Order: sequence, then structure tokens, then C-alpha cells
Amino acid sequence: MKTSIDRARRGAAGFTLVELLVVVTILGLLAMIAVPQLFRTREKGVRKEGMTNVMNIAGALERRFADGNFSYTTGTGGTCPGTSSSYTGGTTIGDLNMAVQGTYYTYTIAVTDPNGDNLCENFTITATGAVAPVVGQTITYNQAGVKGGTWQ
Repeated sequence: MKTSIDRARRGAAGFTLVELLVVVTILGLLAMIAVPQLFRTREKGVRKEGMTNVMNIAGALERRFADGNFSYTTGTGGTCPGTSSSYTGGTTIGDLNMAVQGTYYTYTIAVTDPNGDNLCENFTITATGAVAPVVGQTITYNQAGVKGGTWQ
């Protein structure tokens, strides 16, 4: 014979609606905290990729200038190429012999000869965000080591 005690024990094995709602609410709060942090972490990783590319391009330019050959890609006859084409992920930068990694930024290299001596002393590398999460953000670096944009 079943007693009311047996029925009470059987019913205690499950969760009540209130308990389930509390668990769902706690999980929702945790998700609200975690998801924005994941997006920020992704953006930082993408930005780090852009910074690495900019510094690699700058290093290649510095090596090129140190070798005494001051023009590259579109420069001819010892003249500066001015502003070169844009480079995106998978593009090899001609005479610098380096490939640009990633697909989030477009890189532009501006090389100038400020005093007209046919030596390209100044360069500025600009990375412009082309794909989310960095659309419209820019990172710049020049021959003096001055950084601009979102380097954090």
C-alpha cells in the first residue's frame, strides 16, 4: 500500500519550476557577462595580428633601406615610389619579399623623399580595418617609431 510519504519521496526526486527558473536566470547572467568579453578578446587578437603585420612591414622596409636600395616595388631609378598599392591577406609585397598575413586589415605603404636627395628616408605604414571587428580602425607606424591609432 502506498502512503503519502511514498508519494512525497517520489515527487522530491525532480526539480520544481522555481528551481529551474533560478538556474536558467543564473546561466543567462553568466552569458551576459561572458559574451561581450569574448568579443573584446577576439578584437584584441585581430588588432594584434594587424600590429604584427605593420611591424613586420616596417622591419622589411628598414632592412631594405639599410641595404642601400631605397626604392621598392614601384620605385624606379632611385626614386621613391610614393604611396604604394594596398596589400591584403595573402599578398606578397614585391621587393620586400614578405607576405601579409590575415584578412582583417588593408595595408598601405607611403614612402617619401622629403629633401630631394633620392633617398627615401620617410615611410608611413597604415593598416585600415576592412572586416569586423575592426572595420574603420586604423593603425599607423612611421620611420621614427611613432605609432598612431588603436595600438592597445
